[in-house]
Amino acid sequence: MSVLYLTEAEVLRLADMRAAVDAVEEAFRQMAAGEAVNVPRERAQVPGFVLHTMSAAAPYLDLAAWKAYSTTPRGGR
Repeated sequence: MSVLYLTEAEVLRLADMRAAVDAVEEAFRQMAAGEAVNVPRERAQVPGFVLHTMSAAAPYLDLAAWKAYSTTPRGGR
């Protein structure tokens, strides 16, 4: 298994809105059929720091994805 790491800037540069809408529509169809999972965003929060995580799995694409980022009073990272 390989890992592909994309920065926010890379996603913005590579994103195609029509393809994104098509992919989301298909993902909703797959989730309705029980063939994909999208986990609601979770947050671990303590004073001055929040860790945000999101994950999903789409066996029909042979993919799983996870995103994590933190925020502090100084901003996100």
